[in-house]
Amino acid sequence: METGADIPTYLFGLNENVNNGAATQCVDNYTFQIIAGASTASDTWNCTYLVGTLNGATTAGSTGTCDNTAISSNGSTSDSVAISNVQGNGTCFDVDAFNGNSTINWSGRGSISADGKTVSLEVYLVSLKPTGDRCANGGVGATGVSLNGTAFTGNDVQVYRVQ
Repeated sequence: METGADIPTYLFGLNENVNNGAATQCVDNYTFQIIAGASTASDTWNCTYLVGTLNGATTAGSTGTCDNTAISSNGSTSDSVAISNVQGNGTCFDVDAFNGNSTINWSGRGSISADGKTVSLEVYLVSLKPTGDRCANGGVGATGVSLNGTAFTGNDVQVYRVQ
């Protein structure tokens, strides 16, 4: 589960304080469940989440203030997720999520803590055209990521703690 300070201010590369329509990322928490028995090439991750309230940003593209604790709705998704280029004992791996049309939704890199209790993901919406976001470019949180050709300076490291 990802909640509180473990939720970055730029989830999937999008500022939580900006109205991005259906892609707005003002959230209270995310929970991933990996479904066993999926193919060996990719697994299905079910995600449930609680949406916070974005105050003062009533039109697309406008900026307001995200109140993560004022729950406005909930939702869920199911993505086919492929992990590749696993380094060490999961100290870094590349990750891609696919929608039902086999189109990549988001991609990036991740890591698993030595005790296996924490998973960190740094993943971006593919529509933002991320570069420099793979293990070959450095570990989770390394500098050098660009979105739409512009250097990314925000925090997109999502921390999930095993419950």
